[in-house]
Amino acid sequence: MYEQTIIAFEAGGSKFALARTVVARVMAAPRLGAPPSAPSALAGFFTYADELVTVLRLSTLLEVAPASKPGLYDHVILLEGAAPRTGLLVERARAVLDVNKDDIKPIADGSSHRDCVQGEISSDDGTYLLLDISRVLGAFERERIAHFQEEELRRRSVLEEAAQ
Repeated sequence: MYEQTIIAFEAGGSKFALARTVVARVMAAPRLGAPPSAPSALAGFFTYADELVTVLRLSTLLEVAPASKPGLYDHVILLEGAAPRTGLLVERARAVLDVNKDDIKPIADGSSHRDCVQGEISSDDGTYLLLDISRVLGAFERERIAHFQEEELRRRSVLEEAAQ
């Protein structure tokens, strides 16, 4: 019996994974809107189930080279329980894999991708780096996400008022 399910995907040309417990949904990347002054980590916003979702480029957060431009197979990974609602833009969702704890090889602290990797998982199609979402989106990043959402809600309110 397997002990953990992971979502495997690509970002910045590298293979990563997240524990299924932190993923609410994986979806094809919708059309994202973002103000022209948005920082590079902010891919944009969209509305999902009547909630504004802030989408961040995972490749930028992990400091890996992003794809040259948005692609046909880009996906958004909506995070479970994230407040405000947050998604990660990745280049391609690859698989849902069941793994045992013994399948996760430890990785030395500070050795990979801003210290966000908690282990390596080998599968038939290569090795995936298992991310710790609490390291990817620490307190600083969550504070910035809340700020981005507040600004976007203000921007949308001004646009709605101007349209009336």
